[in-house]
Amino acid sequence: MLILTSILAAVIPMVLYLILIWRFDIYEREPFNLVLKSYLWGAVGAICLAMLFSLFLSTGLSFFIISKRMLNRIDTFYIAPFVEEITKKNLIMLLMVWYTAERLV
Repeated sequence: MLILTSILAAVIPMVLYLILIWRFDIYEREPFNLVLKSYLWGAVGAICLAMLFSLFLSTGLSFFIISKRMLNRIDTFYIAPFVEEITKKNLIMLLMVWYTAERLV
């Protein structure tokens, strides 16, 4: 029950923010399903890929850094945020190119 409450406490405000941001765009509003795909990618997809790439990079670093504590700090503060933001950016760029090409046809 506590996990469900935590998930709802995290998801409900973000859905409200998503709708508000979409509604405030009065000049060139993107389709809501495109905005929703971008949101879901940032919430789920990018995190899953970031975990995989982060694991890959931290495994590579483990050959050079012996201290487990230092490796955890580097992974938490440098590798994970960097990889997560890169994966988010890549899908946003892909959606932008795909959606622009779809409009032109």
